Amino acid sequence: MTFAERFLHLPDLFPARRSGHRWGTTDLCIDFAGGPYVFRGLSDRQASILRDRYQDLGCIDSHAASVVEILVFKADAGDFREPEPIPARPYAMDLDFRPASVRIAAESLMALLLLSPLRAGLWTSVEMPTSEVVAVFENFFRLVVAYRLNQLGGVLLHSAGVVRASRAYLFLGRSGAGKTTISRISRAAGLEVLSDDMNAVLPSVGGAVVEKLPFAGDLGQTGSRAGGGDLAALFRLEKAAAHNLRPLSEPEAVALLVSCSPYLNADPHRTDELLHNARRLLRGCTANVLAFRPDPDFWKLLEDSA
Repeated sequence: MTFAERFLHLPDLFPARRSGHRWGTTDLCIDFAGGPYVFRGLSDRQASILRDRYQDLGCIDSHAASVVEILVFKADAGDFREPEPIPARPYAMDLDFRPASVRIAAESLMALLLLSPLRAGLWTSVEMPTSEVVAVFENFFRLVVAYRLNQLGGVLLHSAGVVRASRAYLFLGRSGAGKTTISRISRAAGLEVLSDDMNAVLPSVGGAVVEKLPFAGDLGQTGSRAGGGDLAALFRLEKAAAHNLRPLSEPEAVALLVSCSPYLNADPHRTDELLHNARRLLRGCTANVLAFRPDPDFWKLLEDSA
C-alpha cells in the first residue's frame, strides 16, 4: 500500500505546498516547551475547542521570530476514506519522511511539515464534534512538537514523568510496562506527575531539564505552565514480584531513549540528530532498569540509590 492510500481516495493529489482555503480568520497561539506554536486560519468553533483544551497555555505575541506557524486549511470530507469500524482503534498515521519535509496522512487529516525553518500546513475536514477536533489537532501537534524539540537538541519521550524534590524522574518502556501505574502510585503519594504519556526533555547547562506537556494518557491532563525539573534519572520499567534496580550501560540507555522517541525514531533522515541529542541528554543523569511491584516502596529504593 502506498503513502496515504488507506486514508485518501486520491493520494496523488496530496498538497505539495501550504495553500488552500482557510477555515476562518482566527489565530490561536499556544506556548509550552519549544514554543510558541500558532495555528492560523481556524474557524471560531475550532479555536474555541482548542482554547478549552489547552487552557492557560495561550500567548499574546503570535508573530514572534521563534514562533512555529501552522496554517490550517479546509479539506472536503469526500477526500477521505471512511474509517474501518474498529472499536477503540488507536489513532494511526501514514508518514512520508523526506530530507526537508514530512508528509502526514490520517483520518480526516493531511499535513505537510517543512523543516527549515520549521512550519506546517494542516488540511482537515473536521470542525466538530469536540472529540474529533481534538483528535485531529492534538495527534498532529505531537508530531510538530517532536520535530521542534529535536531541532532544539531535545527529545519528545513516550514516558511517565514525576517530580520529586524539584528533580525529574522519567519512566520508560513499551505499552503496558507500567508507566500509568507508576504515575498513579506517585500521584497518590503526593508527588507531581507531569504526564503518564509524553514529556519534553531539553538540554541545559550541565545536563537536561524535563518540561511538562499538555499531552497525557489514561490519567488525563489539562494545559498548564507549571511543572518540570532537572533530569535526575531515567528508568526502563519491568513488572516484577519485588523491587529491584540495576544499571543500564550507556549504549542501552541511548537505545532506550531512541526507542521511546516517537516519529523521529522512524525518520531515516534524522537518525544522527536523534542519537546526538540522546547522548547529550544522558550526561549528568543515571539510567537504570527498575523492576517493580505496584506499591510506593519503589521510591525508597530510588532514594537509597541516589
